[in-house]
Amino acid sequence: MRRVVRADAGRIFALAALVLFGTAAVVHAETLVPADTSLAAQQDAQQAIPLDSLSPEAQQTIWDVASRPTIFRRLPTERVACDPDMYRTLVRNPELIINIWQMMGVTDISMVRTGAYAFDSDDKAGTTSQIELLYGDDNLHIFYATCRYDGTLLARPVNSRVVLVLRSSFAQAPDGSSLVTSTMDAFIRIDHLTANLVARTLTPMIGRTADHNFGESFRFVARVNATAEENSPGLQQLAQRLTQVQPAVRAQLAEAAGLVEQRHAARQSAASPTIILGQDTPPAAQPEEFSPAQQAPPQDENVSGRPAPGRTITLRR
Repeated sequence: MRRVVRADAGRIFALAALVLFGTAAVVHAETLVPADTSLAAQQDAQQAIPLDSLSPEAQQTIWDVASRPTIFRRLPTERVACDPDMYRTLVRNPELIINIWQMMGVTDISMVRTGAYAFDSDDKAGTTSQIELLYGDDNLHIFYATCRYDGTLLARPVNSRVVLVLRSSFAQAPDGSSLVTSTMDAFIRIDHLTANLVARTLTPMIGRTADHNFGESFRFVARVNATAEENSPGLQQLAQRLTQVQPAVRAQLAEAAGLVEQRHAARQSAASPTIILGQDTPPAAQPEEFSPAQQAPPQDENVSGRPAPGRTITLRR
């Protein structure tokens, strides 16, 4: 029995590796702006929170942390090549990337969806979290988490509350593909009298780890998108193997992969016009200016009941 399990695990790992890294597609990703912990960055991040668009309960929950954080950090601004629909699918369903990493054996983190926009997470190193997506639209997503650390770095458990504000903007590359630039602001409030000690002790480590994880995550988003362009059937097959992801969410990934493939094929076709002998070569088609409303028109709610890309998520706690 153990040999069968190991063999199955090996085949799943091989499938994930082949699908995601077996294409010749180049992943475009770069860091534009380094991390920032200044007061000016913190104030800018606070002003970006759309309090008027939140329910009173959500306003209080978010602002109680964001107005008086023990630790604030603006993570490095990253730009990657990614289709808007694929990007929003992965942002709104973070368990997709976690489960793919699990299949590849590169993480011990677990993440389980517990509600329409709620997740439980365990990093297997002492930190457990309950996470909610409180707000989401085309360009802004706000996550709230309650976390507990009970590990070897500190003598006693530490509880914290975290607000993550992810701002994204989209542009068109010269070849017509989509580029997404993302900035994440992290507000962390550590409870009780240990806050100052923990902040002084752990802030440098937390900052470096967060910067690295954010950059690697978004490079992986670009990798998934590139795979959808070059091998959409393989990615759709991989989606069906994600056993820690609900079927409706797997279907969202498969649907996004199909859209990415179609748009990639359309760009390739537009860039290679038909040449008729005896006529001059026609000029290459010029890409239109990117508009999320044109590229990803609002759709009916999907099978999971979650808003389709382009819809605004507003939740009441």
